[in-house]
Amino acid sequence: MHGITTEAGTSPNAVPVRATASYELRALAAEDLAELRARVEDCFRAGALATGCEVTLERPEPDYLDFQGDPALIELWTRNARALGRPEPVERPPFACTDMGNVSHVVPSIHPVLDISGGVCGPHEPEFAKAAISLAGERALLDGATAMAWTAVDFARAAGETPGR
Repeated sequence: MHGITTEAGTSPNAVPVRATASYELRALAAEDLAELRARVEDCFRAGALATGCEVTLERPEPDYLDFQGDPALIELWTRNARALGRPEPVERPPFACTDMGNVSHVVPSIHPVLDISGGVCGPHEPEFAKAAISLAGERALLDGATAMAWTAVDFARAAGETPGR
């Protein structure tokens, strides 16, 4: 759960007439997200009730779904990444619901990652920005594009050989 207060009056010693906040909820599966949302919304309602305030809850639609990697694409990607000398793991482990998750429920999808920092940092850390402009970052960009292109070609070939795919 991530959140910020976006409006809360103009003075720290006065109760504002209106306060607003923006929160994001994430979970590894859509079912878990629905359960978490219900609990968090109940907390906001309870806070409003306890303080004699009103609460209005809005949420964007549709929900972001859990990501479902396609096993055939993962196998092709892994083989192609290995051919480029990339070590395992090369397929991203399960991660929170995202717009890419929605895509993966409709078409075969993968969300591979390539290490650019020697395992030192992840993508939401300041060190990642430095690693992204390094030679390792550039090599990962080229390897990732190459492996993805090879994977797309291999998948298209396999789809042409497999009825109904």
